[in-house]
Amino acid sequence: MNDPTVCREPLELFCSVPTWDRTVAWEGNRVEVLLNGERAYPAMMTAIASARERVSMCIYQFDEDSIGSQFAELLVDAMHRGCEVRVILDSWGAMKSQPSIRDLLRRAGINVKMFHPPSKIWKYNQRYHRKLLLVDGEVGFTGGMNIRDRHLVETFGGNPMRDTVFEIKGSVLEPLEALFLSDWVYCGGQADFKRTEIDYQRFGAEAVALLGGGPPFRRVGLRHSLTLSIAQSTERVVVVTPFFFPDRSLLDALASAALRGVGVDIVLPTGDYEFLRWCAADFLVRLMGCGCSVYLSPPPYDHSKILLIDQAVFIGTVNLDFRSLYLNWEVAMECRGGSLVFEVERLLREQLAASSRVRLEDLREQLPWSLVRKLLISTVGKLF
Repeated sequence: MNDPTVCREPLELFCSVPTWDRTVAWEGNRVEVLLNGERAYPAMMTAIASARERVSMCIYQFDEDSIGSQFAELLVDAMHRGCEVRVILDSWGAMKSQPSIRDLLRRAGINVKMFHPPSKIWKYNQRYHRKLLLVDGEVGFTGGMNIRDRHLVETFGGNPMRDTVFEIKGSVLEPLEALFLSDWVYCGGQADFKRTEIDYQRFGAEAVALLGGGPPFRRVGLRHSLTLSIAQSTERVVVVTPFFFPDRSLLDALASAALRGVGVDIVLPTGDYEFLRWCAADFLVRLMGCGCSVYLSPPPYDHSKILLIDQAVFIGTVNLDFRSLYLNWEVAMECRGGSLVFEVERLLREQLAASSRVRLEDLREQLPWSLVRKLLISTVGKLF
């Protein structure tokens, strides 16, 4: 696949939504890395506190804890200032949040929509995994992080979770707002939207293309784009993901890249969900046999989703597992140019230096359990 055609003029909202794929990129963006809640939450809260017109937020888990309550207070304050505040929560994620912030927001008057509520039980297995915070068409945030105290790695008293958020300024915010609006309408909201004209060129040098799972993206768009990008790689592929259950096409692309001399590093977390990594051992043995390197990052558990392929950085909410690739509604972005690749390179170098490399002989000792593992992959891998 050729590189995306750069779009220099803002597109009309909605008109292009059904045809979104990787073929169009928006230029004039600046994308910055915010590691853990210590950096991400203050930046997100500042954006909400400075909102003048609208705040659009979609999230998988939003806990009513210390951090969640602070976010809720800022959202209510923005509503009282006259901002249009809209929140989409995944119904399954809301049930996992104990307690969920949903009722508090609704009692305060915030317009909250639930994605696939229990009344749509036949659709429960499709989850709304997109995570976006968009403010006034001027700043946005995405990544793997939910709204919960657990992402405060330095101060959380229990079992913290490391994660990465990306702050975005530039022209790609317009299609991101269109994406949110299409989801809002799907969840029963009104399609009213006040558009703001912004000189996007002043922000930065990154060109960003959207890709993802679920409407309005083509169902094969995400898998197809990732597979082609890996298949066309010439120098390096670095995968950081908490859940590693790739399909056959991705496995073949990673193995083929390593066999032709591309450096392929796969970084997986230690801590929670060790059982799932054990289930994926067959994948890892095959890839390591082809020359891929597998690393285990030290605690705390790393929930980040980052893919570095040559000079392109893929960010967003996508895990390399069955659920993200086939079932969930996800959002991902392919970023080229600017300083983001250097920031991500530095982050990954530090992470690899602190990680332990997995030995092939250690994984092969588990192969007698291969049949059991394959049965588990076909079931458990589709539930997480």
